[in-house]
Parts: sequence; C-alpha cells; structure tokens
Amino acid sequence: MSLIETLSIQGIRSFEPSRPQKLDFIRPVTLIVGTNGAGKTTIIECLKYATTGELPPGAKTNGSFVHDPKLTGEATIRAKVGIKMIDVFKQPMMVTRSLEATQKQNQRSVTVRTMDATIKRVLPNGQVQSLNQKCTSIDSELAISLGVSKPVLEYVIFCHQEESNWPLMEGKLVKQRFDEIFASARYVKALEEVRGLKKIYDQQVKSTDAELAHLRQVKEEADAKSRDLAEKKVRLSAYEEEKRKVTERLEPLEAALAKYEEQLEQVNRLQAQLDSGREQRSSLARDIEEQRSGIDSLFEGDDEALETRLASVAKEDAELDSRLAKLRRDLDSARASESALEAQAQALAVELGRLQQERDRAE
Repeated sequence: MSLIETLSIQGIRSFEPSRPQKLDFIRPVTLIVGTNGAGKTTIIECLKYATTGELPPGAKTNGSFVHDPKLTGEATIRAKVGIKMIDVFKQPMMVTRSLEATQKQNQRSVTVRTMDATIKRVLPNGQVQSLNQKCTSIDSELAISLGVSKPVLEYVIFCHQEESNWPLMEGKLVKQRFDEIFASARYVKALEEVRGLKKIYDQQVKSTDAELAHLRQVKEEADAKSRDLAEKKVRLSAYEEEKRKVTERLEPLEAALAKYEEQLEQVNRLQAQLDSGREQRSSLARDIEEQRSGIDSLFEGDDEALETRLASVAKEDAELDSRLAKLRRDLDSARASESALEAQAQALAVELGRLQQERDRAE
C-alpha cells in the first residue's frame, strides 16, 4: 500500500507564491476541517493535480487555480505542488509539478500552463533517481507507484465537489467513467488478445502434438532398430565365438588331412611301383616262354659239347629258376603289398571323405 506523507503548496490560490507551505498527513487518517474558503478544496485539488496532472474545472481559462497575478502586481506567477510519499514498493519518493499563470496587459483573462513535472525516487542502494516528463510519462509512473489507476484517483479519491454528482449524469458518460475506473475496455481488449493468443497457441499445440506423435513414432522405430542391432551384436558375438571354436577344431583336422594326403601320395608311389613290378613280371614271363620254346631245337655236336651245353643249360636253368623263384617271391610280396596298399588306400579315401565333409560343415 502507498502512503502520502507530506503535501507542499506554493502559489496556488490563497497560498502565497514566495514560499512553499507544507502539510503533514497523520496516520492512519487525517481529517481536513475548516470554514468555507479556508482551503479544504484547494488541498484536495492539489493532491489530485500532483497525482494525476489534471487541473480543476475551468482552471486553464480563468486561472482560478493559481494565485491571482493582480494581487502581487506581477504579470507572471509561478506555482508548484509537491508530495512526499511512500510507494507500493516501500520506497520513498517525491513528485513535483510546476505551473505558470500569465496575465497580459489590457487583458482580464489569465493563461495557465504546466511547466514541468518531476519524480525523485530513493533507490535501495541510497542513490536518488530523477525522472521528468521529457523522458517518461509521469502519470503512468505515479499510477504504478501509488498502485491506483488515474481514473480512480480522478473520479473517486480526489473527485472535485463540482463533479461529485457524475453518477447521476447521462448513462453513456456514466458507463464510460465506470469503464475507465474498472478498466473494462482494457479488459475486453486484453481478453481479445488472450483469445487470439489462445488460437495461436492451440494451433502451435496441435502442430507440436503432431510433431510429438511423429517423433514418438521415430523414437519407437529407433528403439526397435537399437534392440535389433543389440540382438544382432549378441548373435554376431556368438557366431564369432562359434567360429573360433570351429577354427580350433579344424586345426587338428587340417593337420590330419595334410598327413593323410601325404600318405596318399606314398600310396600312389607304391601303386606306381606295383604297376612297374607287374610289368617286369610280364616281361620275365615272356622271356621264360621264349626260352622254353627254344628248347625243342636240335643240338648238333659230340657228347662232350652236349654235356658242356647241358651243364651250361642246367646252369642257365638254375639261374632262371633262381630268378623265377625270386620273381615269384617279388610277385607274392608285390601282391601282398598291393592288397595292403589297396586296403590302406580305401581306408584313407574313407577318412579323407569324412574329413572333407566335416570341413564343409564347418565352413
């Protein structure tokens, strides 16, 4: 709540223009009592003028609000009204408004005009802030500082006695003043602005809801892809681990396969040797048959030569028998080796097929 502490009046009506006169207001209530013409209305008018900047009715044309220049014999009278107060923010401040009344020679009318208006406010840090009507609206600043609108000050609190019957005026004017007092026009305008803003914000909310739904869908898709990616990473790790185990299992199999391939090469070499032995056996058999077929030929010579030839033939037969026996033994040995090699080759072929199947499955 704001509080007016002191009123200073200088050059207003019966208040002399040479020096200001101060009135201190007592809390919580100050009563202004006096006879007619004592200045009660002047004090109220000064309070109204200091707080609203509005002069009493007819003051601008007849100069009745300012001290009459004819009483001092001067053409110009300077008047000043000031109030010292505490604003709604509990900060001390002072408001001063200056007027000037001028009466030209050979003219009976007095012209009154406002010269200046200033506000001095003491800030919480102790500094004094000074504002005048050139840099700000004094009326708006006072309305904020007093916590009361200008229409309330003008039509209710400091209403002039000549206008105190305004509620009995024409209905249109009464409604206009009530609208000003209760700021209904501003309320309607503010309400329209609020409705307009509501429409804008409703559209923004709809747009935001649609965008939010889209973002939620995108988030759900991203979450699903993230879960799928995590599952695939888990499966990939399992596959890598399985691959590592299979690789470990393949290493001995590949070593065994290399060993069996080497043995297979040995079998192939033995098979080649066996084929060569068979060829030699066939050649020896042909030689024997040729030798036998040559025995039927007639020998011409004496007995000694025959005996010599027989001894030679016997010797050759013995050598042939020896060679034949050796060849038979080689043939039997080769057959035995052939059977063993064939059995071993079959076993190796079976093992090789099994290893190849395991390698194919592992790959």
